Order: sequence, then C-alpha cells, then structure tokens
Amino acid sequence: MNLDFDTGFSVLGAVGYSFGNGLAVELESGYLGVDGGEGSFRGRSFDVDGEFRQVPIFANAVYTVDLTDRLGVYIGGGIGIVWSEAEIDSVAGYNLDFTSSDEWNFAAQAKAGLTFKVTDAASLNVGYRYYYGQDAVGCLDDAQGSVLEGGITIRF
Repeated sequence: MNLDFDTGFSVLGAVGYSFGNGLAVELESGYLGVDGGEGSFRGRSFDVDGEFRQVPIFANAVYTVDLTDRLGVYIGGGIGIVWSEAEIDSVAGYNLDFTSSDEWNFAAQAKAGLTFKVTDAASLNVGYRYYYGQDAVGCLDDAQGSVLEGGITIRF
C-alpha cells in the first residue's frame, strides 16, 4: 500500500551550539500536518480523506560556509524519532472511521539552503529538507517528504 498526501505544513524549532568554525549541533522538534491525499494498492488508486500528524525529535549536525560576510550556504542532517497519528474518514468515497496512533519510530532528515545575515545576531534562511519516518503512517507505510522552508536564526 502506498499513500501520497496533499501539501501540508510544518512548524519546527531548534536550539543548538555553534563551534565557531562553521559546524553546529542542534536539537529540533515541532509539528507536521497534512489533510487528505491519494492511496494506491495493487495498481488501483483511490482518494483518501483524513488527517495525518507527526511530532519529530531530531539531533542534527549543520555545517555552514560563509560565501560573503552576509551570505552563507548550509548543509546538514539528523537522526531521531517521530510520533505519528492518522485519522482516516473515507477511502474511495466509502466512510471509514480509522484512527491510528503509532509508537515512536526511527526518523532521519537531510537539509541544505542559504542563510542571509541580517544583523550579527539574526539570519534569515531559505532551504530544502528531505524527511523520512519509518512506519510513520499508522504502521501502514513509511513517511517520506520534501519540504521547502524558510526560517529565522537567532544567536545569543
């Protein structure tokens, strides 16, 4: 069985430590959510109406290379765990009241992007993240996704 969800949203935050040589480590968590999508099983496709939520926790390493005094490029990755919940209301137009709450499962991610230093203490970031969560769709499928993201980094 394969499930493809519609575009969703995420809110993530991280705290960490920069070693001053471009390398930083961080602990990250947040919330990811999507509504509806499409499923397929043995070559047949069908609409899926419902909600899917996740709470990941990652330990990340990020390396930043300064291109200028204000612009930099970063690359990083992390491993961790993810809690997931799926509520499926209908499949292929048939009503279904299915709720699945997973245990915590393995998760991993890779990310890269640009960072623009606004002040000595703040930067704006834009990037891409690939996300993977094992058995994270109600134990029916692994979760995989591409995320375009924007963010703010505050240094103190």
